[in-house]
Amino acid sequence: MVQLDLKKLSKGMHIRDKMRLLFEDMNRQAETQGKESILTPQERDAIVDDARKSGEIREIRRVNELYRTAMFLDLDMEIAERNLLLAISQLEKTLMGVVLKGATEDAVSEIFYDMASQNNASPETVEASVSELRKKYKIDSVILKGFDLFNPPADGEATEQAEELPADPDNFEPNPEIQTSFMLAFQIAKKLKGKLYEMSYVTEKAPIDFLPKSIKQLIQNSEELLTMFCALDESLRLLRVFRDHAADFTSDAMLVEPKFLETIQDIPTHMEFTAEEKNALEKKIDDSLRDDVY
Repeated sequence: MVQLDLKKLSKGMHIRDKMRLLFEDMNRQAETQGKESILTPQERDAIVDDARKSGEIREIRRVNELYRTAMFLDLDMEIAERNLLLAISQLEKTLMGVVLKGATEDAVSEIFYDMASQNNASPETVEASVSELRKKYKIDSVILKGFDLFNPPADGEATEQAEELPADPDNFEPNPEIQTSFMLAFQIAKKLKGKLYEMSYVTEKAPIDFLPKSIKQLIQNSEELLTMFCALDESLRLLRVFRDHAADFTSDAMLVEPKFLETIQDIPTHMEFTAEEKNALEKKIDDSLRDDVY
């Protein structure tokens, strides 16, 4: 096998090829906790020395600063992605409660009806007995309370089906826990999208692709997660009743989160950044880059 002499080859090597070798070596060492490398210390020094002699070291330092910034953004992005997963998990728990309530309601109703129907009781007596049993065992006041998509007004009745829109939306409130959990998830999702924008801004400034495979995978996972959230897909499909019927509520609808219906009606649009927001994200990156490498 022919062994290439990078000490000699580096003298005629294009600066981009030098940087590719240097950053690929850094990524390999990081991914293997220093156990593997592409370059020997001598080869790395030879490439750097040649870049210094040929006046290319300033550009390599500039790209290295971008690389360093990308590594910090990787940590922020990973935290944001995990926070979004946790927020979605909280939403899923509430929605699962809504689904399970329907099944529980049917089972409880059947049991109470059978109990009240003994001794050939009249329909009126059965209905009254069932009502007493529900009160006695706190079925509506404690056990099944809070597991509706919509909370009825005072002295009102909940909708029979989870996917059903109330006949008079103005008098019903979307489940407050769903409102709060969704808006929290939305805020985290937008923060994650901001980190993706910042990462894109950094990589566009670099003349080479220096991101390791782990960060590329994180970017892909984050983008897929945001796509699922914006489409209210998979486990969040039940929330589409709010998205699809948001226009049926008036401005007087009772909301603990004033922007809930407005946001859920068109999540992708609300996830977009304004020109001012983009400028702020870009300025944050520019300010973090050291002046002495430019």
